[in-house]
Amino acid sequence: MWVYEKNYGFLMHLFPFLREGNRTRQILRAGQQRLEVVVLEKSTYTHLIELRQLAEHPDALPAALALRVRLYHDAQLAEVNACQEHYRLRPRYEYPNRNMYHRDEKRQTNYLLHDWLHALATMRFDIDDEPVVTEA
Repeated sequence: MWVYEKNYGFLMHLFPFLREGNRTRQILRAGQQRLEVVVLEKSTYTHLIELRQLAEHPDALPAALALRVRLYHDAQLAEVNACQEHYRLRPRYEYPNRNMYHRDEKRQTNYLLHDWLHALATMRFDIDDEPVVTEA
């Protein structure tokens, strides 16, 4: 459970707009690296956000990292729900399996988020004020 608590703390520290609730999208820049944070769903006690590393070139390899994270504000927890377009990760998988997931794929993706946020916390980044286009 510690990783869910730490991830929530990192997210609230790094992206205070999630707490304030007045924006639905923000882009952060650190050198050539860019990170997009988008609020996909918002309710009283939870948020579903997507964290996406924006590649400088669309065809760049390896593929840019993308995670969907559910924030539980009442419990102060953050849980990865999807990683790289793999949705509904289960806590345990039989091994081997058709998709070649690890036995503990969900835990591994939460550790990945923790490591990624920890690395971001040590970087110096700026908010990129790109205009946000909203569809009418």
